[in-house]
Amino acid sequence: MLIPSFNPGLSSPTRRGLMWVVAGCGVLALTSSGPFQRWLPRRLDGTFLQAWKSDLDLPRSAWAERIHLFATLDCRHLILQWVSFGQEYGLSDPLLLDILDFALAAGVRVTFGLPYDGGYWQMLASGDRAKRAAFLDRVGTEGVAFLEAARHSNHPAFAGYYIPYEIDQYSWADPADRDLLAGYLRRISAAARGPGVLSISTFRSGIPTTATLEGLWERILTSVPLKLMVQDGVGVFGMANYARLAPLFATLRRRGADFDVIVELFTEKPSGRTDGTTFAADPATIGRLQAQLAVAAGTGARRLIGFAVHPYMTDGMPGAADLRRSYLRALSAGA
Repeated sequence: MLIPSFNPGLSSPTRRGLMWVVAGCGVLALTSSGPFQRWLPRRLDGTFLQAWKSDLDLPRSAWAERIHLFATLDCRHLILQWVSFGQEYGLSDPLLLDILDFALAAGVRVTFGLPYDGGYWQMLASGDRAKRAAFLDRVGTEGVAFLEAARHSNHPAFAGYYIPYEIDQYSWADPADRDLLAGYLRRISAAARGPGVLSISTFRSGIPTTATLEGLWERILTSVPLKLMVQDGVGVFGMANYARLAPLFATLRRRGADFDVIVELFTEKPSGRTDGTTFAADPATIGRLQAQLAVAAGTGARRLIGFAVHPYMTDGMPGAADLRRSYLRALSAGA
């Protein structure tokens, strides 16, 4: 999940949001100093997985091992972020069915991300409404075609679909653009009817705007049945971002909406650019993760989904294995 490193334009936090941040900072202070505290205020329920072109060369056993690791961490929900990446590559139907079979054996349920077009952020940056409309029409057609041809929705490990375009309040501030977005989402929702849940992720952009995230979704959710997955933004903006998200959480609770929180397992490295093109990150510390789980648990979210166990808790980068081992020790002590 690539989150542009925008400057956080602060909003006035609600009292509830401030209490979340104070609580989270208290947990962070407790767990990041002194001996490691073997406890979890709440465990992760699942994780995202971005499949890259190089992953297509993996033996099937590697996919099975990866899913088994998720289950070992008690992450029983896997969101495959996309099934294809533009014209560059895609996961074959046999591989998708194998993933479902491996997940079933491990006690994991899988949500499939629709085909993804990597030109999404460039389209938004252009500011051209005609290009925006054409993009949404094209990816809508691709998404509907995938949904209509899908042969996996009856698999017992299948959980639903994920729309892989992350939505923020700045990029969709104009009412005319919101109408375009709502039309695209209605089109996908109509084609996705059947077993499983249709979800999409959202985040609070730090670019100043009078538009609000809660206002955006209040309007869209009245006509489109979607499950929101709210990115906590801590990997970029720190724990204080929970206060900025407090109005959205309050709106979702008032609506009785079923929603998830995406708990970021990384810390963004400093970069001279703010467009997300140079995004790089290190694994979070266990103390910060404990703080996130403590605060996220109070939002009313049904599930806490880590972004992402792979690679930030696997052996591919410095610090990831340490985070995994610390998390497993805390998990064994109970949440």
